[in-house]
Amino acid sequence: VYRESLKSDIKLINTVIGYISRKKGKQLRPHLCLLSASLCGEPTENTFRAAALIEMIHVATLIHDDVV
Repeated sequence: VYRESLKSDIKLINTVIGYISRKKGKQLRPHLCLLSASLCGEPTENTFRAAALIEMIHVATLIHDDVV
């Protein structure tokens, strides 16, 4: 879900995204999302989408912080 959501027609964006996705951190936020959802039952497709979205927002804030 995460990688599919990051695809772009713009080569520069794909290059930047490729660099970022290779530098994986602990990915604590999506893990917490999935673990929290597991407490309420089996995670669904929407759970994985939410976890991916949380990670994308986190990465976007890191990029923004580096640029600004």
